[in-house]
Amino acid sequence: MRRTHKPAIAALSLGHFVNDTYTSNIYPLLPLLALKLHLTELQVFSLVPTLAITAAIMQPVFGFVTERVSQRLFAIIGPAVTGCCISLIGVAPSYGMLLALLFIGGMGAGTFHPQAVSLVARASGHKRRVGVSLFTAAGTFGFALGPFIAASVIGAGDVSRTIYLMGGGVLAAVFVYVYCPTGERRGTDARPKAGLQSLLRALRAVRGPLCILYLISLSRAIVHMLIDNYVPFILSGEGYTIEAIGTILTAFLLAGAMGSLAGGTLSEKLGGHLLGAISGGAATLLLGLSFLTHGPLGILLMTLGSFAMMTMMPVNIAWAQELVPRETSTVSALLMGLVWGVASIAVPAAGPLVTSWGFRPILVGASLLPFLTGVLALRLPRADDAASLEERPVEFAQRAESMCADEETVEVNA
Repeated sequence: MRRTHKPAIAALSLGHFVNDTYTSNIYPLLPLLALKLHLTELQVFSLVPTLAITAAIMQPVFGFVTERVSQRLFAIIGPAVTGCCISLIGVAPSYGMLLALLFIGGMGAGTFHPQAVSLVARASGHKRRVGVSLFTAAGTFGFALGPFIAASVIGAGDVSRTIYLMGGGVLAAVFVYVYCPTGERRGTDARPKAGLQSLLRALRAVRGPLCILYLISLSRAIVHMLIDNYVPFILSGEGYTIEAIGTILTAFLLAGAMGSLAGGTLSEKLGGHLLGAISGGAATLLLGLSFLTHGPLGILLMTLGSFAMMTMMPVNIAWAQELVPRETSTVSALLMGLVWGVASIAVPAAGPLVTSWGFRPILVGASLLPFLTGVLALRLPRADDAASLEERPVEFAQRAESMCADEETVEVNA
């Protein structure tokens, strides 16, 4: 049984914390950037999708490549690239330059996430779900504090003060370099990695459960993205200051981080399928009511809804890794990067509806998604207890991979 490597988990979690702090800096700044660069509604709502889609597109690519090269290298450079680029958005002289900085910053995030979560899974030994939950929660905590940090640094000053945020990414990269082990460069399995065709066969063998996990994550990511982008404009229109907006967004995201942290433990006790259904229903109820309510009560309900919505996200990632244990970076990228990239498209896509109906009705309708896809969680592999729930998908995936390996042997011999 593999032992837990706590320094590596801590360093990678710190990298995740810092990396995701930068990726959420932009939310409270959207109204200021729109004012400074005279952006249209379409332009301002293309900023976050540019960052998210770039990161999402690159994650599966880097996940596949680094399973076969060096996960550690990409885990090191990711936070540094993201931090340097995102810190410059406040001094961007034009819309084009702003998009370029977000594009490159997204590339940095895309290099970091799948590699780091795979290294965390390996360093966690037999406590994979707990380790991944800690790593995910660290990123969500960073994402939660991003708006507050950005709003605090800028305050009543100019948006160009974002440059003062530069440096944290480099520091995180140094910690990962020092404490992340240099050995075992090839993921969680020491065997040589197969080619793309074998990867696709392994994914097809578990396509049913994998699609369900993807849909559950996607539904929650869509709601999250819409809230992150639309709530600053709702609050700004109601007279809230940038500091207040940053604080409210941080509370919302911080509750999500707590949900991510609790998700691993709750899954061990309830089972992933039951947790998915319960959290989906709770998220829909709380978030739907929050956008029908104004003032402190609405903010409180929105915060509680964030906790419920995020509990299943790290569990889904760990579950996908168990389904395809030899391709942990690749499947992590599907459940982390690709989910959030696709979800970000909902922001500009809902733009015409926002113009006709307003922000709040769109968010109320979107709140139904966690419940609808949470029901799908009941179709995931069942077991009498959490321990056997972990073992069954792993055994199934291993049998599928063994069959694929036998097929390749027959082809070579032929």
